[in-house]
Amino acid sequence: MVTFVLGAHPSFREQILPYNKLLFLIEYRDIRFFNELNLQNQKEIMLGTSLPHQTIRDIEIFTSAFFTIEFLLHFTSCPKKAKFFKSPLNIIDFLLIIAMWVTFALEQDLTLLVTTYELVQFYLVMKALFVLRLFRVFRLMKLFSGLRIMMMSVKASLKDLLLLSLSFLLASLFFASFIYYAEFYVSDTFPDIFKGIWWAVITMTTVGYGDMYPKSTFGYFVGGICAFSGMLILAMPVAILATNFNDLYQKNKLRETKKSILNSSFKKGNSVHVSLASVSPSDTRKRPPITVKSKW
Repeated sequence: MVTFVLGAHPSFREQILPYNKLLFLIEYRDIRFFNELNLQNQKEIMLGTSLPHQTIRDIEIFTSAFFTIEFLLHFTSCPKKAKFFKSPLNIIDFLLIIAMWVTFALEQDLTLLVTTYELVQFYLVMKALFVLRLFRVFRLMKLFSGLRIMMMSVKASLKDLLLLSLSFLLASLFFASFIYYAEFYVSDTFPDIFKGIWWAVITMTTVGYGDMYPKSTFGYFVGGICAFSGMLILAMPVAILATNFNDLYQKNKLRETKKSILNSSFKKGNSVHVSLASVSPSDTRKRPPITVKSKW
């Protein structure tokens, strides 16, 4: 990810296609990419005239080769090939390998790349897939229990999160419609309800970019109610998620304690009896929580 981020910065790129040649191609060649090229957009100019430094590209090739070999070894050593691609992480690795090698091939001839509009769009899609590298961190769940507990907490709270998403969507549509008609006689704000949905999402999440805001008295009132409702909607599932996380954390802590005690006792040659009950919070039927009983 470091090379991916550095490669998008102008200071870590080297010019391959001179700017004058780019202007010549734009002037004398009828190419769709050049017809739609915005010379005021430095990102488009950087894409059409430069590549990351050779050192960054060498690191990218090395990492691509390493992960390709690792993926092939992982696949060949898997006893059940049919189930291999049922894992989301394996699918992401496969897409990453394809994206890395396709991007490397396209960057070998920058002139051909920029003179074919479809190739430019395909290149940008392949380059965007590099962001999937961040999902490799989930392979560390086997090593770090805290990350595994966090993912299990999200999975246990999935129904509540879906309910939150639905409530948030309905509230966004509700306040977007209200703010559109509240600002109907203001000419330079909220031209349609879709812009109102954007404003409602930004307001309820308390981000507040300030690119769009109400200017009428009734619009101020709707905006205040929208912000207050957003805080209530977002605060409701937090307690549920925190409770599930604490429940799983306590269970994992007891399991690790039991494992460490047993290991230390076996090393000393002593026998020990451990009885640890699982811990869980009170459920919706108002039954008391399960207590922990230890006997050494």
